[in-house]
Amino acid sequence: MVSSNNAQQAWQRAQAALALQLTASEYDTLVGPCRFFSYEDGELKLLVPNSVARDLLGNRLRPWLKEHLAQLLGEYVDVHLILDTAVPDAAVPATPLELLAAQANPAGEQAGLLPPGSNRLNPAYTFESLVIGPHNSLVCEAAKQIVNLEASHFASLFIYANTGLGKTHLLHAIGHLAQSLQARVCLCSSEQFTNDLVTSLRHRKGSADAMDRFRQRYREVDLLLIDDLQFLANKAKTQEELFHTFAALYAAGKKVVLTSDAPPSQLHGLEQRLQSRFEGGLVVDIEAPDSETRLAILEAKTRLFGYDLPLDLLQPVAFQTYVNIRELEGVLHRLNLIQRQQNGDLSLHQVERHIESLAPEREPVEPELMLKVISDNYGIEVEDLVGTARNRNTSRARQTAMYLLHRDLKLTLKATGQLLGGRDHKTISHGIRQMKQRLAGEPQLVRDIMEVRSRLQSTTAVQDWT
Repeated sequence: MVSSNNAQQAWQRAQAALALQLTASEYDTLVGPCRFFSYEDGELKLLVPNSVARDLLGNRLRPWLKEHLAQLLGEYVDVHLILDTAVPDAAVPATPLELLAAQANPAGEQAGLLPPGSNRLNPAYTFESLVIGPHNSLVCEAAKQIVNLEASHFASLFIYANTGLGKTHLLHAIGHLAQSLQARVCLCSSEQFTNDLVTSLRHRKGSADAMDRFRQRYREVDLLLIDDLQFLANKAKTQEELFHTFAALYAAGKKVVLTSDAPPSQLHGLEQRLQSRFEGGLVVDIEAPDSETRLAILEAKTRLFGYDLPLDLLQPVAFQTYVNIRELEGVLHRLNLIQRQQNGDLSLHQVERHIESLAPEREPVEPELMLKVISDNYGIEVEDLVGTARNRNTSRARQTAMYLLHRDLKLTLKATGQLLGGRDHKTISHGIRQMKQRLAGEPQLVRDIMEVRSRLQSTTAVQDWT
């Protein structure tokens, strides 16, 4: 039975996840003020400060919260929002800039800089919690160098990668490290930068210092961090302001770190002068993690979420070709839920069956390529694989080929036999049955199959790219 303490920890994890999905103003309006109240019989009750936040949170985020909390707690969860009578039901600040002003100076005096440590950095996203491997070692080294403001030889760092490979984690880690050195840090998304600019322009006539306050926030810092730059495409006024902000920071010897899903040269709708500025710094990408790094990431996530999933159950997941770390997390939540439903009884065979149903769609693979990869994986020639050799290693490789040709490529028993030296369908059927039995009790065999699949996907990706 889930305790109230465990439910409260799950709510805190959900808050951390939402902090990365929402803009600063959305988070501060909808999620930040909410407080855990109780958990009983699958009902999680949250206290919300006002009716506006209650209605918005209920309409926009309640379904996501129910699903996410159910994954974390391993049981169905319903979320109830209760108005906190201890807090006046006042309207929330209407704009991001007004939120900033209220936070920086609740007495209503002129807003100043946010001091070190006041940025909303995710406490879980640090360099210590980041798994570093061949896919991100270069960008991590560059990130640590730029925090050393005096010694860094480049004024900006541009990080690009596909979705879910750790750009935001790294950006928060840079912010934590810089703040530990007493640097003034400003972290925002491109959307927040745009919203703050629009708000400043809207209130410029009524408040003469609106633009001054905007520029003070983004220019009078040691390190400016901007996430998801691709969303600034074709926003001319925002790009103009960002250009001048970049120039002001550069002139003052300050640093800028930006993330995007593509390098500057491939960002459509980006002004040439901004592209030139970004390319004048260091541009580094984050690659997809290899299988060993995926396993290390899974181990780290298992500890973070408090799951009881041993290493031998994580290995099949790591050797699937998940290139997105969020996909890895999703499978991890699914396996934890299944394990809880089965009172902790989860086998390797069950893990393989479940992760196959959640695996990303694979590129089409030619049977001849599969035979070559299997032969290489077992250290034999293709001629031996399809021939009559009966030594133990070749026999294992041949049964693996039977299993994967039939299961992954959907070849008939007859077609599989023809590829493997003209063997009849009864021999193939018998070999596949033996493989299924062995998979339930031989972890090494599971790893062999996952390694073949991983190599196949990597080989196909390289062929497509070239």
